[in-house]
Amino acid sequence: MKLEENEGRIIAYHVLCNQKDGKTAEIEKEMEEQKSRFEAEREAWQKKEKQLESKLAEANNTIDSLEEKSENESMEYEKGKEEMKNIHKMELNELNTKITELSENVGALEKTVQAKDIEISALKTKAETLDGIQKLLPGSVPSKETVVTPKKGCVHNDVETHNKENTGEKSEVVTAEEANRKPIRKRRGEKTKSGDKEQPKL
Repeated sequence: MKLEENEGRIIAYHVLCNQKDGKTAEIEKEMEEQKSRFEAEREAWQKKEKQLESKLAEANNTIDSLEEKSENESMEYEKGKEEMKNIHKMELNELNTKITELSENVGALEKTVQAKDIEISALKTKAETLDGIQKLLPGSVPSKETVVTPKKGCVHNDVETHNKENTGEKSEVVTAEEANRKPIRKRRGEKTKSGDKEQPKL
């Protein structure tokens, strides 16, 4: 009786062991499956993390590039602004120099014009004075004016004068001063209306 009970217990034990082994196998299988899923998920997360890191690095590079570009542009802008400022300053200095030169030239021209006006006024005054003196002189004759004395009642023209010069004949052209010094010829037994006073030839 006891032997049968022991055999039953042994069989039950083996059954329990088999069941345990089966459950253990199922548990191990499930654990393997979970492990595989976890590994897959972990790899997916790692891959996604790498992608995110790559995008983040790209974004950081873009930001750095933009910041560098902005800084360079800012430096170039400041440099260009400074250059334009210097150019404008030089142009302004040149304009001021030209304005100063023009002002000095205008001042010199004004002084010259004033001097010329004074000179012209003096010349006008002198000319008016000379005209007044000339008008006051009785019988005044310009020094360059000449008197032509007729010969035998005829006035000699340029052709006759030229012919006389060629033939050696003395010209009858005298200055006013010489004419005033010559006495008027009188006919025999005839007196001039003004007496014996010397008169210029007519």
